[in-house]
Amino acid sequence: MIKSILVILSIFSPILLSAQGYFYTEGTVQINNGAAIEIKGNAIIEQPIDGDGLMAMNGTSAQTMGGNAAIMNHLNIENNSQVTLTNSLWVNDSLEINSGFLFLQDKNLYLGDDSYHTGNNSGYIQTNGSGYIERKLDNTGFTFHVGSGNEYFSIGIIESGTADTFQLQAWDYIPDDGTINGNPINTHVALISYRIADNNPGANNLSLNMLWNDSKNAIDFVQPYAVGIWFNGTNYVEVDNCPTNVSNVDPNSILYNGILNTGTFGIGDSIYLSNIPYAAITPGDTSFCEGGTVIYTAEPSGASGYLWNTTANTASIIADTTGTYWVEITDSTGCVYSSENVNLTVFPLPLAPTIIATDTLLSISASYTTYQWYLNGSAIVGANGPTYAISGNGNYSVVVTNSTGCVDTSSNFIFNTFGIEDNEGNQLMVTYVNQQIYINMIPDAEMMVYIYDALGKVLHQGPCTNQYISLLAETGIYIVVLQNPQQTFVQKIILQ
Repeated sequence: MIKSILVILSIFSPILLSAQGYFYTEGTVQINNGAAIEIKGNAIIEQPIDGDGLMAMNGTSAQTMGGNAAIMNHLNIENNSQVTLTNSLWVNDSLEINSGFLFLQDKNLYLGDDSYHTGNNSGYIQTNGSGYIERKLDNTGFTFHVGSGNEYFSIGIIESGTADTFQLQAWDYIPDDGTINGNPINTHVALISYRIADNNPGANNLSLNMLWNDSKNAIDFVQPYAVGIWFNGTNYVEVDNCPTNVSNVDPNSILYNGILNTGTFGIGDSIYLSNIPYAAITPGDTSFCEGGTVIYTAEPSGASGYLWNTTANTASIIADTTGTYWVEITDSTGCVYSSENVNLTVFPLPLAPTIIATDTLLSISASYTTYQWYLNGSAIVGANGPTYAISGNGNYSVVVTNSTGCVDTSSNFIFNTFGIEDNEGNQLMVTYVNQQIYINMIPDAEMMVYIYDALGKVLHQGPCTNQYISLLAETGIYIVVLQNPQQTFVQKIILQ
């Protein structure tokens, strides 16, 4: 095994130098653009590593990096490497943690004024000890990908005032002492916290975005809300009185602008909130058939403002359309909270049924889930199929339902039968069926048909060439006359 390697070299070509054991240098190592030194063991660096190439920590087991002057332009941590600093580290241009961890412990990481730092939920800086990250901040902003233990968090900071150099640390919890809202604190307070120190005090105006990757971190919260809090050395102070729902969004974040101080910031446990948020929609139907409505009312009542996703700004709305409904409520302090979603389904009505008559058998052309036939407005017992044999004169209808239970009703089907007797005692049947006169005789061009209303007005006249004669009749008395050269039949019809 290689115990140590002394490297005093200049690499000018795009090559990869890989060290399996210890990488040790006392002279400047020049790594130009396109070249890289890959360290699979440990690195003891006593002099700067210069150039636009990069140094990559890529061990399959734990690694250490240290020395009296670990300075480089580009550092990559890859392949789930776990690198622990044994001395402070300077990275001038870029620190990329693609996968793995950089443990600061009690050592510090100094980043160049214009450097960038990348990370993700499987690659970040751990500041479990007293070590901190230091970098100059201005109005371009910077995101620190940091964690504690095996949990990933990030913090974005923008300095909108005087450009300053800030130091940052991250812990699991902020100190469990002090008070908030006048109440003593002696239990779990924060989901994650950051200590932000101003190394060159100036006119601070920070935008602070605290983000965590997994909502399960909020499992200990009494309410599903948290708020940004600041520990001033003695007490906890709410950065804002408007909590954020932290329970169901991955990743989630709390953003605050215009912070003028530094210190320890955290995402505060909701048990200590001065303002417990509340926004809900009163229970109501979540499904019904077309033509129905439901009233949704926002709670609590008496809020300063309401804004539904339908753009309505009233406390209640009438909903009649399939969709998702929610409401934002503004409370008396100006905080805005969103309700849970209510999903409404409006089922379509079945296709309106049409009754078809074949002699004295009634049927409907479409299929439905259930049927109920009616005669003169009363349900016919046992008439629950798609067909029904006419049982007498009157108005027939059918009520149908579809698979979602929605109902529709057919138009009335009118059936009236009247007997006409000739001079020899023969019977002709005249039937009124849905605004048509039906005569049960073979069409006979010599037979004339006359239909009169009660005032004697002729409504129809002509030869009996069709057994069906249209008659757009309303209720009342009508006279039907059948006449040929040999005889005349007369029948009065009363339509009710």
